[in-house]
Order: sequence, then structure tokens, then C-alpha cells
Amino acid sequence: MARSRLIGIATTAAAVVLLAVLFHPPALPWSQTLRIGLEAASFGELNTQAAVELGGIRVGQVDGLELRGGRPYVLVSVDRAYADLLHADASAAIRPHGLLGPRYVQLDGGARGRLADGATIPISRVRVSTELDEVLDALQPDVRQSLQTLIVELGAASDGRGQDVNDALRSLGDATDDLATVTATLHRRDGDLAGSVVAAERLNRDLQNAPIAAQIRDTNQVLSGLVQVNGSIGHGIDHTASTLQALDVVLDGNSDNLARTIDKAPATVTRLRAVLVEASGLVDGVNPAVPSLMTAIVETESAFSGSDANGHFVRIMSLVGTCTVGVNAGCSVPASQPPPANGISSTQASAPASAPVPAPQPPRSHTSDQDLLRLFLGN
Repeated sequence: MARSRLIGIATTAAAVVLLAVLFHPPALPWSQTLRIGLEAASFGELNTQAAVELGGIRVGQVDGLELRGGRPYVLVSVDRAYADLLHADASAAIRPHGLLGPRYVQLDGGARGRLADGATIPISRVRVSTELDEVLDALQPDVRQSLQTLIVELGAASDGRGQDVNDALRSLGDATDDLATVTATLHRRDGDLAGSVVAAERLNRDLQNAPIAAQIRDTNQVLSGLVQVNGSIGHGIDHTASTLQALDVVLDGNSDNLARTIDKAPATVTRLRAVLVEASGLVDGVNPAVPSLMTAIVETESAFSGSDANGHFVRIMSLVGTCTVGVNAGCSVPASQPPPANGISSTQASAPASAPVPAPQPPRSHTSDQDLLRLFLGN
């Protein structure tokens, strides 16, 4: 009896141990795993035993999910065979398989140090991908309906045109190379882009602080003034048009003459300059003799301005030395003979009134030709 009871207890204990081994297998030395934790932002649904991949190869699985400090905490285990590929600066990403597949954990091994067992990858190195359903859930119902209509219409448009779609995707792939080149160029000019952004912000701030109301008022005044002189501006434009039309008529057919005139203009200007130089020299030479010439003209007019009743000139003028004033001033009468009264000589004054007055004989001048020339030239 006791023996049967002992056999039953042993059988029960063996069954419990077998169940424990089946459901919680012990960590054997040749099958130990590296356990690490991931601090992540909100990522939606992540199943236990989800895949953990490194370089596209499954190296472990998700063991569980916890909440630490108000943030999700993911417990993962990695096969010890890949532990040497994980370094202290390793990073991770929680992303879906394909477009709508289940989420998994993708590890990036890093390059420095060694990742210890039980280490935690901080949230700064854990990236969470946004799924399409989350994007759709964030949209408004009318936007989702419009997007659904767009997808349906795109499907109808691409039905039977797979080759065209493939060609479009191939062209898009070629365009990505150009886009990469542009992106690299912009990356090299990031300093200039930053300066442009700063200048744009400064311009925006200046525009915000600018007295736009005053500028609009001044612009309104300018436009009002232009409206007032609108008629004058139109008249000026019409006059300009008529002038240009008349000029076109004048120049029509005279292009050769105008070209010839322009071609000969430099030589003509040169000749005019030479003539002006010679004329300037002539004027400079004649200018000193102008006062003497004016005096000679006045004396000549005075000499022939007086006459008697018979039309005979009775004014006598003698040039002696440099005196050109005339007899009336008494500068050419000899000292033994008194100056005539009223411009009549003593011989003429003693003649009887009935006798005809003989024509006066011009006195003989004592001035030589050289003296007369010097008088006229003012030297």
C-alpha cells in the first residue's frame, strides 16, 4: 500500500517536472541568450515572440512588454552566436514587415564597445516607424473617403497597364539618383541655406514692423496724382508718337545720307576747330585797333556833317601828330592863326555875301602814312 502510494507520488512529480521543462525550458550552457531592453515611444501593437532581426537575419525574439517610467519597455533576447555583433552604441527600430505586416524589432549593431547582458538601448537610439493604418486613422472621415476614392480610381486607371506602371516606377528610380545629387549639393551648401533662412526670417520681421499703412497711403496719393495728370500724360504720349512718326517720314530713304553725314562729322568738326582757332587769332589781332577804328569813324562822320547854304562842306579837319579830335578842338590850327568861328575859316568869313564861296581846299597833312597806319591800328 505504502509502495503504491510512493509510486503515485513519484509519477506525479515526474509529470510536473516534465511539464515545467516543456513550458519553461532551462537555459543550457550551449543555448544561452543575450537579454537586452529597449526604451521606445508609443508604437501600437507588438506581439510577444515577434522577430528580432540583425542585417535581415532573425537573431532573437521579443520576450515581453513592460511599462517603465510611463514609457513602453521591450524585452528581447538575442542568440549568443550574434552577441559579438552588438556594440555599446547599438540602435534599434520597431517597424512593420511590408506595408501592413506585423511589427518586428530591427537591430543595428553599432561600432564601439560591447553590449553587455541586461543592457538597455535608450529611447534616443530607438526609432518607431509609423504605419499606414495610423496615418489613415489620423485623417478626417471625409479625407479618408477621398483617399479611398483616389486609390480606387488609380486602380481602375492602371488596370491592364502594368508595363506602363513599371516604366513609370523605373523612371522614378532613375529620378532618385538625380534627387540624391541635388540633396548632396544642398547638404554641401547647408551654410548658405541657413543664411538664406535667417535672411528670410529677418525680412519677414522687417515687413511685420514696417509701416505698411503709411506706405499704402503714400502709394494712394501717388496714384491719385497720376490720375490727375492722366490727360497730360496721354497728350504727351500722343505728341511723342506723332513726333516719332514725322521723324520716321523724314528719315525714310535718307539712311545713306545720314550715315554719310555721321561719317564725315568728325572731319567737319576738326575743320571747324581749325577755323575757330584762326578766327580767334584774327580777333585777337584786330581787338587792339577797334578803339582807334571807332574814333576814325566818328571823326569821318563829324567831318562831313556840316555844310553851308550852297551845300559846301565848311568843316576843316587836320591830323597833326596823334591828334584826331579835329579843328573844332583847336589842336591843328597854327599858332599865328586864330581858330575859325562857327567852323568857318577867316578867308570865307571876309568874302562878300554876294560873291560865290569857293570850295574849300583840304589842308595838307603833316602826318606820314606810317603815323596814319599806327593811328588806325592803335599802336
